[in-house]
Amino acid sequence: KIVNNFVASLGGKMKLLSEALSSGDRDQIRMILHEIKGTAGNLRLKNISAAEAMMHDAVKAGANSGTLMPLFQKLEEEVVRLQKCVQNVNM
Repeated sequence: KIVNNFVASLGGKMKLLSEALSSGDRDQIRMILHEIKGTAGNLRLKNISAAEAMMHDAVKAGANSGTLMPLFQKLEEEVVRLQKCVQNVNM
């Protein structure tokens, strides 16, 4: 149930993250990534955690959007992968 709730919330978080990237709002980016990191870490979702950590480190280092976009896309791929896995389990 906890994983299902997390997966259900990820779509909204990824949308907010995309919007924050588009506007260059680093504080918002960091806040959303921190939320994802906490839950993914607690649930031991290693692929999500690893993708989030790479993006979070880049944001903290002051990376530009050209560097952040591929990292966002990697995180998005992992989110979609998790969503599909959870969907298959729930069938």
